[in-house]
Amino acid sequence: MKQKFGKLTFVHVCKEMPEWMSHFESDFDAIVDGTYSQIYGGNDIDSYSLFVLSKDGKKIINSISWYKEHQLTKLEKQNKELAEELIETYHFKD
Repeated sequence: MKQKFGKLTFVHVCKEMPEWMSHFESDFDAIVDGTYSQIYGGNDIDSYSLFVLSKDGKKIINSISWYKEHQLTKLEKQNKELAEELIETYHFKD
């Protein structure tokens, strides 16, 4: 795997965004959906699509893209089964 964070990895998004990303949400926990390359093809393995977690981490409240690899930090606690469960619940919420 060439990208730093695989699908279903729990990450934290940094607080400070560059000027051109000032409209992006920041300082939150998320689950990696995939890189641009994984989702659409091509060579961009530095841009990530994320599922935004609620403050308590018990549900997904949104999905957003494209955060850069250096803006993400892998969280200590990882649980792929929980990630899959949260994503499934989010997709079937309607």
